[in-house]
Amino acid sequence: MPLLVDIHGHIGFLKDGVFAAEHYGSENILDQLRILESFGVGAFMSLGTDLGPDAWKIREEQRAGRLGGARLLVAGRGFVAPGGGPTVSPLEHVPNEVDRPEIARLLVRGPKALRSRRRR
Repeated sequence: MPLLVDIHGHIGFLKDGVFAAEHYGSENILDQLRILESFGVGAFMSLGTDLGPDAWKIREEQRAGRLGGARLLVAGRGFVAPGGGPTVSPLEHVPNEVDRPEIARLLVRGPKALRSRRRR
């Protein structure tokens, strides 16, 4: 088997056995990707819990060949129906709660679509 692929995870929150929001950041994400790689994981899909630019920047640096570790795949910030989504700390604050299909479509299209809608 050439490598393992983790298709559902939440990178950057675990440090020293503690899963917490204050651990999220570039340094911890990179540490976790290196550890994953050392265990034979070649790619890690982070789903719905990546706030801010850290994970996106790491993904781009890896694509450019400037960073190692397991290849980071990023879905960005998730969205759920009102009252849905993760209920465990520190993930409960992450997803956008969406109650209308048109808002969900805008979230899927990304930040640029949301900015253009706000100007109307």
